[in-house]
Amino acid sequence: MAVAVDAVSSSTVVAAAATTATHTNLTIGASLSNGALIFGVQWDPKITVPTAHWDSTGTNQAMTLLGSISDTSNSSTVALFGLRNPTSGNKTFSTSWTTSAKYIIF
Repeated sequence: MAVAVDAVSSSTVVAAAATTATHTNLTIGASLSNGALIFGVQWDPKITVPTAHWDSTGTNQAMTLLGSISDTSNSSTVALFGLRNPTSGNKTFSTSWTTSAKYIIF
């Protein structure tokens, strides 16, 4: 079965150091009820124990950490989070981690 793209966020979130972040600029269509949602996050400096949720103010679906990598100088981390069958609509992606860091959500 071919993969179809339902929606792509029209912006990234870039912010100063924190331990939590949200992104509200993505609307999932009802046709994605049998699909997948993927978010990427980059932190600087390196962080540990990242978690993420979709529709954090509603159904609060926990996302799976698909993988992460940190550069050898320990100055940054990039992670991908995924979720099967996400709740449709304009919902909130939220993520948290243990050490204060600047971040980009994409």
